[in-house]
Amino acid sequence: MTHDPPQEPSWQELLVNALLALTGARNGAFDPRAHAALLVQHGALLVEATSVGVELADVLHQLHPTTASTTAGSVFAQSPAHASGPSAHAHGTGAPVTAVGLQDADSPWPAQRADATTAGFHSLHAVPVTKDERAFGVLVFYRSNDLPFSPQDRARAGALADIAAIALASHQVLGQQDDLIAQLERVHNGQILIEQTKGIVAYRLHCSINEAYVTLLTEAHARGQTLPDLARAVTGGAPWPPSSTAL
Repeated sequence: MTHDPPQEPSWQELLVNALLALTGARNGAFDPRAHAALLVQHGALLVEATSVGVELADVLHQLHPTTASTTAGSVFAQSPAHASGPSAHAHGTGAPVTAVGLQDADSPWPAQRADATTAGFHSLHAVPVTKDERAFGVLVFYRSNDLPFSPQDRARAGALADIAAIALASHQVLGQQDDLIAQLERVHNGQILIEQTKGIVAYRLHCSINEAYVTLLTEAHARGQTLPDLARAVTGGAPWPPSSTAL
């Protein structure tokens, strides 16, 4: 007797799974980084992309790269030019932005051209995560090929962003708003520390800021440390490049 291979879940089923995962019960305080990581995982299942990233807003409505599925996505989102790019535009207007030809000479986003070329990204689709006029951040899908984002892709990305917004709002309603703000402030402070560390490493290694960031990511992964912990060690006076002894 032959058995039919198991069917892949439909995109509607994937959305239900995302809703259950993002709004499910949790132990302890709400962790926006863990929430963002879940969002990235489900985004990769719903929309074909080279990289998926999440940027959350702080109390001043400034976006901060929170997580990405690839190093290239993290580096691109950390670029100073990214602060005025499609993601920021989507966050500010509350409307999705699809940017194509990011590496082209006539790109409508010329400030992102160099970073897109380095990252290998041809296009991106940024979706605001909003509910009841509250802007929580953006969900970003990157592609290294010239495959356009179809209406189905955009619809699925938008549905997932809506689910993410519902989940974030529900966590606030459950009395976690103060904790969320504190967590995002820590993320913000951590990003400032990381930016300082990138400058220190770039100066010591005589390399670019992006190269310094990739070096830090690689070293943190090798040590099993978080990037903020490694940054605190470096800014605290630990030697760089690292010796055989731990930072």
